[in-house]
Amino acid sequence: MLMYHGIRFVRLLAPHVPRTVGYRICVLLGLVLWRFNAPSRRKVEDNLRYILGPDASPLRLQRAVRDTFINLSKDYYELVLLGSIGREEILDSVIASGLDIVDRELAAGKGVIVVFFHTSGFNLAMQQVLTREWQSSVVTEPLAPPAMRRLVDGLRSALGMRLITADRAGVRAVLRTLRANDVVGLAGDRGTSGTGVWVRLFGHPAFMPAGAAALSLRSGACIVPMRTCRLADNRVLLQVEPPIERWRTGEFDADVRSITQALATRFESYIRERPEEWVVARRVWKEPPAVSEATQVPQSGPASVAAVL
Repeated sequence: MLMYHGIRFVRLLAPHVPRTVGYRICVLLGLVLWRFNAPSRRKVEDNLRYILGPDASPLRLQRAVRDTFINLSKDYYELVLLGSIGREEILDSVIASGLDIVDRELAAGKGVIVVFFHTSGFNLAMQQVLTREWQSSVVTEPLAPPAMRRLVDGLRSALGMRLITADRAGVRAVLRTLRANDVVGLAGDRGTSGTGVWVRLFGHPAFMPAGAAALSLRSGACIVPMRTCRLADNRVLLQVEPPIERWRTGEFDADVRSITQALATRFESYIRERPEEWVVARRVWKEPPAVSEATQVPQSGPASVAAVL
């Protein structure tokens, strides 16, 4: 409950603190977390070793770990800000390009899956994309305890974003949304159900959520990746990328793996440029299970939309 009370406390203070000051406080908080949160620090270090490679010096690695915690603090701050800033301020905070790609793909009449990754500034960027004139929803994790879920969902939906919980009923809701030619936001780098597919990420096996691929094949909707990064003045640069190619060989499992691998390859190109902006404090690279287990792909149910915001 420490996180819950921390978010509530910051939520009370945020409207009364200039954002420039708020971001400076985030830097200090990030340094404290980097120094004293050893379990999370080890997980971030583990991930960054894969990204930076064996030739990265210990100094380079620790700088990247430190900056990851600073960016993570800023992203939590921006989540809290969603409850106190207006749409115009969001528009001023995000420099967006490629939104016309979504318009163009919607013209096909089968909906669009916007896949985002947990890179710095994604909370503000998602609001920019999913509170436009499109009918939009985003898939979210059923957080625990319920009070935490209500708090976070309230912040995310403050500007009109529609939320769909990643459970069995949520799968049906997502498919209905896509078949109505609407937009669904879905995480591409973190899943919570324990199901997905093994892909190659930075030359090593990583377990990635397969919900976007499975939903695309079931609905006919295209997958449009979204990348974000933070500028020096803390504005967010948002770029909507061209759609991911869809494989339709008739073998559902194989097609899901191919599409998810294509997403992972695109994602790799993003975080290679700015490793410290991937704000994930959990281990991503693990040893794969036996081949029979590694090739399992969700067909329906919660696994198809398992994503964490």
